[in-house]
Amino acid sequence: MIRKIIEKFKEYCERNERAHKSAKLLITEEEISLIEQLPKLPVDTEDKIKNEKVKDLYILEIYNNDITPFSIVIELIKKYCLIRETLAYELAMNIHNKGKSQIMAGSKNTLSEVAKLIEESAVKLKYPLKCNVYKA
Repeated sequence: MIRKIIEKFKEYCERNERAHKSAKLLITEEEISLIEQLPKLPVDTEDKIKNEKVKDLYILEIYNNDITPFSIVIELIKKYCLIRETLAYELAMNIHNKGKSQIMAGSKNTLSEVAKLIEESAVKLKYPLKCNVYKA
């Protein structure tokens, strides 16, 4: 799956002059194995993301850094935000090009759980990916 994303990114860069060539894409076989071993999104959190009705809306934002590979950002968005590959790719491009991107909206508690999972998983992969949850 990750190899497929890498190929799509290379194709995108060739087609899109706005794509930054500085986007770090290469990841190691060890990182691929680690991604596959990351914890899954808890079922109760998944249910909240899909069905939760919220009174006070909050936003989950992810920040760019020069260390975390593009492919890892995509995989973490897909895994923990329940976002399909195409949209995860677009969000990762926004993070890279604009320095940050709003990823999803929901309750403060649910988004805080998701942000924590993303940051902890990035740390396990030895990357400093950071998230923020704020009131919309």
